[in-house]
Amino acid sequence: MPKLAVYENLIFFIVAYDLSERWHIHVANNRSERKRSAKIWLDTLEVFEHGRLSKKEINTAIAVLRDNKEKRF
Repeated sequence: MPKLAVYENLIFFIVAYDLSERWHIHVANNRSERKRSAKIWLDTLEVFEHGRLSKKEINTAIAVLRDNKEKRF
């Protein structure tokens, strides 16, 4: 699971076996297991799975993705 970025306590990563799905990124906090991560669609920034992230962490993750959308991770 390649780690793409770290922001505060959030880890942004991809999962290789997910590549056949719609473009998305996984986000976990540094306290939870990566298999309990949130999944966010990159085209709409819609949360598909919340995982174990709090509402505040989800909002932070979406803000980071929105602010960096042009950089295309």
